[in-house]
Amino acid sequence: TLNGWKQLFSDPGQKLTIRVSRGSDGIYRMITSAGFGRISGAQFIVENDLPEKIKNTTVLYMDQQGKAWLGTRKSGLFVLKPDGWVQYAGKEYLADNEITEIFQDKKKNTWIINSKGISIFLSE
Repeated sequence: TLNGWKQLFSDPGQKLTIRVSRGSDGIYRMITSAGFGRISGAQFIVENDLPEKIKNTTVLYMDQQGKAWLGTRKSGLFVLKPDGWVQYAGKEYLADNEITEIFQDKKKNTWIINSKGISIFLSE
């Protein structure tokens, strides 16, 4: 360590896009160019590959149920479900496909924020 800093992992050959979110289980999950995963000790463990269409991530949110929500600059919203990533994009779901913030309220409704409005996914 150097003055308290410790480098966990790096890949000088790639540009890493990193988004980090702490889940309700206390585990930090990350999105990088390597995929969706978690830090274990000094290693990044890939838990799920990212579809090719997930580019330019803007936000990663881990909800109270442990689901991963991923916002992008142009491709809308992706939610990790047991059978893989599900995409929500277009006016049917979102005010705009560029996601700037995601959060969940006390009733477990998920709020999706962008520059053109707010969308809410009601809890089931």
